[in-house]
Amino acid sequence: MMATDRSRNTAAVALLDRATRLRPTLLRIARRRTGCPYRAEDVVQDVFLKLLQTPAQEADGVTDAYIRRMVSNLAIDRCRRCTLERTLFASLDDPDITPPCQTATAETRLVSADGLRRVTSALRTLSGRDRQIFLLHRMDGIPQKEIADSHHLSRASVCGIIRKAHDRCADAAGILQTGTGDL
Repeated sequence: MMATDRSRNTAAVALLDRATRLRPTLLRIARRRTGCPYRAEDVVQDVFLKLLQTPAQEADGVTDAYIRRMVSNLAIDRCRRCTLERTLFASLDDPDITPPCQTATAETRLVSADGLRRVTSALRTLSGRDRQIFLLHRMDGIPQKEIADSHHLSRASVCGIIRKAHDRCADAAGILQTGTGDL
């Protein structure tokens, strides 16, 4: 048992000596990949820790090129993870999504009330069935397929009714139509 520990320590020390000799090169590789000297330090440190865990019988087979590849791959993985985290959590910091103030001013309440009155007036111009279909889909979130089945209509008819109601509400609210087909 004692001989195994000594051989493992000797192999790990030799491997770390080689990695330490390569450290400036490894930092350059990591810095080039991550774009950040601090992240580059973390990447190189993590590679050193992985090298310490290398079994003694495999330590002799680890080449300088292999160590450089380890650094490059780990740096790429870190960049991908950072990109994913930024993508996932970007909406939490977006000022357009999170309003800076939760209290509405008198002007915004007046504008909102006027827009709501115009949209309500536009919905009243629709037939009862069309208004009900639009409200079921937009307000209650019922899928168009279910609405089509319950009203004995085709899905295309329901889609057309919802589009017509949507366009009428948008016109009444003064919203520009881009023709993107968003329903």
